[in-house]
Amino acid sequence: MANSRVNNSQTTKTQNISEEYNKPLPETPKSLFAKFKISVIERTKTWLSKTVGSLFSFIKSDGKKIHNRNITKSKQKNKYTKDTKVQHQSKTTVDPYKTESLDEIYGTLHDFIGTPNPEEEIYMNLQDVQAQGEVIYENVKGVQQLKKEQAFGSIDSCMKALGECLQSGKHELTKSASVETDTWFKSIRGKAKQFNPTELVPANKAHNKYRAIGCPIHSSATKHNIYHANKITIGESSYIAAQGPYTEGDDIAIAGDFIAMIAENDSPISISLNEKIEFFSNSNVRKNKMLPPQKIGETINIPTKTENGETIREATTITMMNSIKDSNNGLQVDVLSINGKQHVRIYDLNWKDHTGGDPERIAAISLFVEQLGYLPELKDRKDKPTIINCNAGVGRTGTTILANHMIKEIKQGKMLSESKLEKDILYIRNNRPSLVQDVTQLETLKKFVAQGNDFVSNMEGYFKS
Repeated sequence: MANSRVNNSQTTKTQNISEEYNKPLPETPKSLFAKFKISVIERTKTWLSKTVGSLFSFIKSDGKKIHNRNITKSKQKNKYTKDTKVQHQSKTTVDPYKTESLDEIYGTLHDFIGTPNPEEEIYMNLQDVQAQGEVIYENVKGVQQLKKEQAFGSIDSCMKALGECLQSGKHELTKSASVETDTWFKSIRGKAKQFNPTELVPANKAHNKYRAIGCPIHSSATKHNIYHANKITIGESSYIAAQGPYTEGDDIAIAGDFIAMIAENDSPISISLNEKIEFFSNSNVRKNKMLPPQKIGETINIPTKTENGETIREATTITMMNSIKDSNNGLQVDVLSINGKQHVRIYDLNWKDHTGGDPERIAAISLFVEQLGYLPELKDRKDKPTIINCNAGVGRTGTTILANHMIKEIKQGKMLSESKLEKDILYIRNNRPSLVQDVTQLETLKKFVAQGNDFVSNMEGYFKS
């Protein structure tokens, strides 16, 4: 019994000692600092994954080609041993382009935890990396832009690419529309906004050819409503839909207002969609003229115009710098200087009025215009409106505006649909009535919805270096 009591007593003491031994030790500065290190590492990993991970992926893939330099960082790590000896790790060089994963980056950051003010050290280090990444990113963007400019350093080379593009493909004209499209077109026309006469520029003020086609005041392309044209902004692009310019004998006053409109809007590019025969018509409503002057080196000074003592048109100077003709493909491109700034005017001479045109040709000219925007003389005005006109400035003009818009959406990876097309037609008609005027033009736009990806993929290669 005595032995049993001794054994029980010893067992109890042993248990007490074990429980006492297993109690958590009080927090020490060293253990607190270890917890702090783990916390900082985890927070840094989370932040870095969200904000800098893509940057290092970018540096690894493209940055080395542009900004080939190493980032040298000092890595020190204090290793506390039981006898408080400190071991210093030697400095190493980190090449971000050889980094296989973010784990190596995290390791580098972990090493910084051992230095004084670890959070500040990490923050400064990441700031440096981010700053270098921004420089690399800007350099890459600059090289990409330069490649585009060098690929098409002149309008002649752009024209050559367009000519080759137009010689390829099926190029089927849209001559008719299905019964379904006809029904849909009538429905759209019934939903379109109807303007009151008070909402429109007076017909005699804006050189209107057709009284049935008004020019809404709210979207007028000129401050003093001197020309029958309206601003259309859709997506990220801006356009001006306009009547075709014309002259009365030797009087260029009407065409002069068109030229003044180009200057007022600082537009770098304009497109004429008048068929060739329309420039030789004697009809009052079909009289159209190519913008004067038409002789290389010739200059015309358009005087200031006043009304009731107020200046409604500023004096404008226009000079023909060059003219490139491609008769085989029905194209002409005039290079003009308007008030000292280059303006490129494109003439598509093959689109018959009140027809749907050739969808592939429309796509090719749209890509051609996009490439012109990269030319050094024009690239600083890419955000300015492209002016598009036909005869009345509604049918072929509206079709081209929406085709351009859909091509941009295709290149951005967006999905097209007929319901969205209807919304877009109604939207642009809020700024200028009758845009997309003919049922065959709606049929052409339906083809862009169904085959637009093919149009772009088949033709875009002609406009790449």
